[in-house]
Parts: sequence; C-alpha cells; structure tokens
Amino acid sequence: MENWRQILKKPYFNKELFFYEKSHYLRNGISLTEILKLSENPQEAALSDQLLVGWSLSDAMATMNLFKIREIHLIRLAEETGDLAGAFERISQSLKEERLFREKIIGILIYPALLLAATVVFFIGALYYILPPLKEMLSTLEVDNMLLSSLYKFQLSIPMPVLSTALFILIYASVKVLQRKKVFRYLVFGKKWVEHEEMTFINELYLLLKGGVDLMEALHLLEEGRSSCVKLREGIQEGKSLTESLQQGEYSKLLVRYVQISEETGNLEESLQSYLLVRKTFFEEYLRRRTALLEPLSIFILGALLFLLSMAVMMPMMDAYEKL
Repeated sequence: MENWRQILKKPYFNKELFFYEKSHYLRNGISLTEILKLSENPQEAALSDQLLVGWSLSDAMATMNLFKIREIHLIRLAEETGDLAGAFERISQSLKEERLFREKIIGILIYPALLLAATVVFFIGALYYILPPLKEMLSTLEVDNMLLSSLYKFQLSIPMPVLSTALFILIYASVKVLQRKKVFRYLVFGKKWVEHEEMTFINELYLLLKGGVDLMEALHLLEEGRSSCVKLREGIQEGKSLTESLQQGEYSKLLVRYVQISEETGNLEESLQSYLLVRKTFFEEYLRRRTALLEPLSIFILGALLFLLSMAVMMPMMDAYEKL
C-alpha cells in the first residue's frame, strides 16, 4: 500500500476539466496529441506518450486507473465514429452535474455541521475550564446544585483527553459511514433514496445511449453493483419489451410510462431525457425542503446546551446570593 507521503505527492487529476478542455480544443481542430503536449500534468503526459507509440486513446485510458469502464467505452465508440469532441463534451457535462449535486449537498450541510462542531467545542471548554472553579467557589459558600454537581462528577470521571479522543473517533467513524453511497443517500433522501438511485442509473444509461452504445451493451456496462441491470437484460433476451422488463424490476411508474411512450414514438433517448428533467427538478426541490430544518435544528441544539450551562451556573449563583 502507498503511504500518505506518496499519495500527497501525486498530482491531482481533474477529470471533469480534462474532458471539458479537450472537447473545446478538438472542436477547434487541434489534434489530441498536440493538446496533451501543452499540459504539465504527468498523467496527461503519460497518455500522450502512449498515443505517440501507436496506442488508441481508449486503450491508453484503460491502462490508467483514472477512468470508468463506461467512459472508456464511449471514447472507443467515438474513435470509430469520429466524434471524439462530442464524447468528451458529454462526459464532461455528466461529471459537472455530479459535482454540482455534491457541492449543493455539502453547501447545505456545512453550516449546521460547523455550528454543531462549535457547540461541542464550547461545551467541552465550559465543562472542563469554567465549571471546576465555579464549583469550588460555590462549595466555600456551602451552596450545592444537582445539575452543577452532576456535570462536575461527569468531568471528574471522564478526563478531557478521553472525551476528546472518543468524540474524534465518533466523528471519524461517522465520516467513514457517510462515505458509503447508499448510507449517505438514505440520510439525505430518506425513503426516496431508491428513486434517486433509479434516476442516477437512468442518467448513466442515457449518457451511454446518446454516445451510440446499444441498449443491451449499455445495460451490460452498468451491471457492476446493480442486479436490476441483469434482470433487465434477461427480460429483453426472453423477448419482453423494455417496458415489461422495467415493470417486473419494480421501477417507478413514471419511468415505465416514459419508456412506454418511447416504444410508441421510437425515440428512447428523448423519453429518458424528459424523464431526467422531471426527476432532477423534483429532487432539487425535495432536497431543499428536506434540509430546510437543519439550520434551525442546529441553532436549537446550540441554544439548549447554552441554556443547560446557564442553568448550571446561574441557579447556584442565585442560591448563593440568597444565603448572603
């Protein structure tokens, strides 16, 4: 395994930028080998070297652990049809949509996360640096408070390094769990995560079909991690229509209806594009509504902790004042 130093030394490869820039250069009639020579990125330089010794672009990309199989397949088809610029443009657009969606979710979640982190830091600081001298001062005045005593006993029984380490491990474990796509999508979309997974699948299928890939071949390329693709292929091979195969695969009625329309009109790509426009609009609004309460909820938690600490401080102070 590579150590962290080796990983950090590796230059970052921006795949979206790679496809976007190259599509514009190709549109202007500049050859790919000339384009790659302009780059200072070592990955692109390695790609250029392989092209110069006679490799095709798709074969050269396949040797690098940077591109998905379906992206390589689209490039291979584009080499055969001569529309390399179009393939680059379609892939860059797909990557851009994925990035914007991730950024939207991160933008929504980052403020509540920072607010909660600040709350935890403030609570730990108050627990270990404010409460002990306050407790000692009130003890000299023979004033006792159940809440203050409970918090004081807690900080005595659990040293700050232990609590900080436990919180760090909890946060690290939570981040690791959230990196799993299914878990993350379930937390973000709730019960709608299955429908969002369906939309993601159709988006990838649409990209392949638009790039000239046959339907059966496209389903084969998307089989990785999706048992539903296998069932769809098997259904079509048995002579069933795509609509019937989708119905048996428990896909949404909306998708089934759009595909049914495509079988009547003979234009599957257009129907899938219409379906995607409808679903993307729905999920943008659904995400906005679902996350609308995150910010006020974070403020409520912060307020509750501040109230707890205020009560732990003010109530004993009031008792001490009454005894004077």
